Amino acid sequence: MCGLDGAGLDIPSGLTNYSGIVVREMSCDAERYLTLSLTKAGMSMSETAERTRQIIAEYLDVDPAEVTGESSFAEDFDLDSLAKMELVIAFEEAFSIEVGDDALDSILTVQDAISVIEAARSELPTLTT
Repeated sequence: MCGLDGAGLDIPSGLTNYSGIVVREMSCDAERYLTLSLTKAGMSMSETAERTRQIIAEYLDVDPAEVTGESSFAEDFDLDSLAKMELVIAFEEAFSIEVGDDALDSILTVQDAISVIEAARSELPTLTT
């Protein structure tokens, strides 16, 4: 069985029950889907927004209070397209999502980023038995 260390979970091989999900030995591909499903199920929209603001504040090295939904990456934080792409990569890693080029272009404000992340998280595959 592949480890789930990246998800912060320690699920031993064999039959295990984690929050109502029964897990048997699985391939690495199946593990990725389980990890994504648990990540998706484990965070509300407000938690997503808060975590997104934390990532932005850390990346920009600013006070989190300065990061509001209306904040513009270009105007308020003076981010160029390369810096915005690096920030989106941080979102992808933190939320186990993929942001397409079209979505990347639509991210102008913090609220835009939150909306793109929530949309990408809602499209995550679910584990079926």
